[in-house]
Amino acid sequence: MDRREFIKTTGTLLAGTALAAVETAAEPEATAGRLILPMNRNWRYHPGVVEGATQLLFDDSKFEPVTIPHANIRLPWHSFDDKDYEFVSTYRRHFRLPAAASGKRVFVDFEGGMGRQPFGSTG
Repeated sequence: MDRREFIKTTGTLLAGTALAAVETAAEPEATAGRLILPMNRNWRYHPGVVEGATQLLFDDSKFEPVTIPHANIRLPWHSFDDKDYEFVSTYRRHFRLPAAASGKRVFVDFEGGMGRQPFGSTG
């Protein structure tokens, strides 16, 4: 098997395995008294700062739908200026807490986020 065929074959296998894991993780997972909800899908993205985007009723319908992790700009593998990807972007996601979380402390953990901004809550 030549190198190109090897990469195509193993890449397809790895992608298939990763997709299967993502689909399996779509259901909430209970671990040691915690309810873990996957939140990678159904994000809305805009490549810049948007005034009022932290407000609960902000209309983000014109934002691009994305799944995270997400590259806010596509760049070549080499020979690019670091400043090309150093800009503020706006991400939003709507969700409802499950009934099991009612009256309990809720922690939201964003892995891989470059910064944080305040976010709204329906209570």
